Amino acid sequence: YQEDYIGIYEKRLGILGLLDMSAGKTVCSLLMAANRSYTKLLIVVPAQIITEWQESVEDILGVSAVTYTGSIPKKKRQMIDLAAANVLICNPEMIKEINEEKLKIDSVIVDEIHALGLGQAYKELKKLIKKVFKVGGTAQGLTATPIENDVEDLWYLVNLFNPELAGDKQEFLNKYREPTYSIRIANPR
Repeated sequence: YQEDYIGIYEKRLGILGLLDMSAGKTVCSLLMAANRSYTKLLIVVPAQIITEWQESVEDILGVSAVTYTGSIPKKKRQMIDLAAANVLICNPEMIKEINEEKLKIDSVIVDEIHALGLGQAYKELKKLIKKVFKVGGTAQGLTATPIENDVEDLWYLVNLFNPELAGDKQEFLNKYREPTYSIRIANPR
C-alpha cells in the first residue's frame, strides 16, 4: 500500500492516507514530503500529539520543527519567527493565524483529519490547501478512521484534499451511502 500511496503523491494530487493505526502514516508522509524537497512544511495535528510529531520530524527529517499552538501566550506567539522555520507544527485552531503566502508553504500534512470537524478550522484549512495547490504544492490528510458517523464524513475529507475526485456531494452520497430501510410492525391486537 505504501507504493500506491507514494505513486499518488508523486502525481501532485492531494491525498488522504487511510491506513490502519500504527501502519506508518507518519513515516510515509514525512518521507514523501522530504522526497519532494518542500520549501516549507506545515503539519497540522491535534495538540495532544504535537510532541510525537516533533520527535518524528527530528528522527526522520533530521531537522527541528517550530511549534505554534494556542497554549503559547499570544505575545510569545507573535515573537516566534515562523518564516525562519522549514517545518512548522500547529494545532487546527491556529491555522487562521498562519499566513501561508508570506511563509511560502508548499507542503501540508494534516494528521487525525477525521477529528477536524466542519467548523472554522476546516474552512481555514480548505482555503490554505487551495492556495498551496495553486503554487504547485501538495497536501496529505492522515487518518485511521475516515468515517466517524456517516459516508458524508468521507466526502468532506476527500473534497478537502482532492475536490475533483470527490465530485458532487449528492452523487457521492447516492453512490456510496447504504440505503436505509424502515420496517413497519403491525400493531398486534
